[in-house]
Amino acid sequence: MTLRDVILKSTQELISKGKNEFTPEEVFQIAKKLNPKVKRPSILGSMTSLLVTIPSSSYPPEKRFLERVRFGVYKLHESKPEKEIKSKKKKKPKTPSKKPSDGFDLDKLTKYF
Repeated sequence: MTLRDVILKSTQELISKGKNEFTPEEVFQIAKKLNPKVKRPSILGSMTSLLVTIPSSSYPPEKRFLERVRFGVYKLHESKPEKEIKSKKKKKPKTPSKKPSDGFDLDKLTKYF
């Protein structure tokens, strides 16, 4: 069982007990029961890596499932229905114009440099 799996099972257990928001300490206490070898810093670090809002992580975006509610408090991420998810379109980089706006030919000006 991976650390991600341990955290997911721990959060699911907390939610089944009626806790929609939880702290890393609460997750750690349950994770310790599931896997006695788990360490607190590992839980803390992995919970941060499992946030859906961080730009880069050791986990791919589709494997992340946590949201930060406020400092030290997390909840499971509620995914939006597929039709509401907007795909990000890549913008084409602007290519500089060869001719400046005042009509000079840039190729002729830079020909001798």
